[in-house]
Amino acid sequence: MTAARTDRRAVLAARVEVWATRWQRSLPGHAWQQGLRLDVATHTLALAAQQVLCTAPLLVAMSALLRRFHLGSVVVLLTNLLGLDRTSTTALSSLFETRNRPSLGVLGLGLVLSVAFATSAATTTQRMLETVWGVTRAPWTSLWRQVVWVVALTPAMALAMYAARLSRAPAGSHPVGWLLVAFTEGVCGAAFAWWTQRLLLGGRIAWRRLLPGSGLIGLGLGIASVVSTLVVPDQIVDEVTDYGPIGAAFVLSVWVVALTAVMVVGSLAGAVIDERRHGSG
Repeated sequence: MTAARTDRRAVLAARVEVWATRWQRSLPGHAWQQGLRLDVATHTLALAAQQVLCTAPLLVAMSALLRRFHLGSVVVLLTNLLGLDRTSTTALSSLFETRNRPSLGVLGLGLVLSVAFATSAATTTQRMLETVWGVTRAPWTSLWRQVVWVVALTPAMALAMYAARLSRAPAGSHPVGWLLVAFTEGVCGAAFAWWTQRLLLGGRIAWRRLLPGSGLIGLGLGIASVVSTLVVPDQIVDEVTDYGPIGAAFVLSVWVVALTAVMVVGSLAGAVIDERRHGSG
């Protein structure tokens, strides 16, 4: 009896070892090991913090600019991007509600803060990409690349919001509409991620090598757009009810962290796929 149990344990241990070996050799398993080795979790948290600090003044600056020149409201743009309903839009409005017309000085200060935080986010993003792809850090003279990324960030966000509004219009909250939004935002996200990696890596990685990871980022953002439609509206209403306008800020911050994780994981997966393709892993 004891010998039989010993044999079963030995067989089970052998199977576990085989499964562990297969997992380590698989693409997800190798990506997981690379993530641990490169401490991707820390990079994700650092980048997420930078993105939150970048997004907050950027949204405030956009809101002030739109109010100053009577071009609409940033709440409408966020509503289109996140797929909010009427109740959650009303709750979100409390975060940007003001009757004062911002002065040119306020606009200038908001612009300076937005550029400063966005440049810091670009720097952290560049460091993350260099770590993931295993390339040396670029010299300080590459700062112009970060500035170009910052300049392109606002129109890219505006384009994504506008594309989301157009894609939601035909089918509304119907599942077909969700798929259309997911496809539209996924394509826009993949294109921007593709260009971002090429720019911040200083052209050291070929376009075609960056494509798989960018496609995965686009896929993740497309899925996130559907999840936001289903989850974010209720979360905003609940948090604003419990904690006031700061609750809406908390929900938006969590969402920025989630999108940052999508970008980091997609970039890492793209680098691992490229490593496997070239037979160096």
